[in-house]
Amino acid sequence: MGYLMVMSLSGTVMTGICVLIRECRKHKVSARSAYLLAKAAILYYLIPLPELGERYSRMLMSITCAVSRHVFDFSPRWSYYMIRANGDVYINSYMKIQYMAAAIWILGAAFVFLAELIAHYRSGKRLVNCMDEAKVSAETWGIRRGGRFCHIQQKVTVYRDVPDGQDVTFGLFRPFILCTLKEGKKQEEYALQHEMVHVRRGDIFWKMLLRLATILHWWNPAVLYLYHAFERLCECSCDEVVLWGKTTEEKKDYLRLVVIEAEKVKKNKRKPENPPLGIGV
Repeated sequence: MGYLMVMSLSGTVMTGICVLIRECRKHKVSARSAYLLAKAAILYYLIPLPELGERYSRMLMSITCAVSRHVFDFSPRWSYYMIRANGDVYINSYMKIQYMAAAIWILGAAFVFLAELIAHYRSGKRLVNCMDEAKVSAETWGIRRGGRFCHIQQKVTVYRDVPDGQDVTFGLFRPFILCTLKEGKKQEEYALQHEMVHVRRGDIFWKMLLRLATILHWWNPAVLYLYHAFERLCECSCDEVVLWGKTTEEKKDYLRLVVIEAEKVKKNKRKPENPPLGIGV
């Protein structure tokens, strides 16, 4: 539980930094920079940093010791305190609280994990139906990923003219794109560019990490805030990348496409037969 608390506190601090930067410098921070900060916050929720844990412990120690002198007889130095005498084991009250907290955390994490599995199963069935109903056969594209010294060629399958839905990308190792627009339209080109940015950056992988962080820290409201904010940051940063180098008219066309996609999302949310589409971007 100690490492879990360190990860939760570290992630919460990083999430708070992201919020402060965005609120204090709204018009001077690009969507891509805010997106990178959110990715850093996800890593802090998942990677234990013992050196930060020691700092948190010293801060907690100073606070609780100062309060305990005036309120109650409690000190974190006695956590994990256990005595063995005459074949019996005696533990202090604080350790019993830790055991109870661990049991509650396991139950909560199991419940959230089960909910994610159910959502994944339902979205999988809906995706299969969408691909079966696609009027245009699947087309495979090649996309180059990686940095300056390492290039990876990845294949992406595109399904065009998919009915009743919004443009979305799924799959980590074998990504595929569901495109609702007909082939040949300018808006379809913009939509595919947007989805290709998702594939190139590995946004599916980062959303999976965020789901894992949500399962581990389900009790922390900061990770729930990041869970909802990351989707918006991810989409805005993709829009920013696609708009680089575009003319004024092209930017207007792209903004019209964004409005159309937003209307599709609202329409699908009103339909009870269309559940949320799992881990997709």
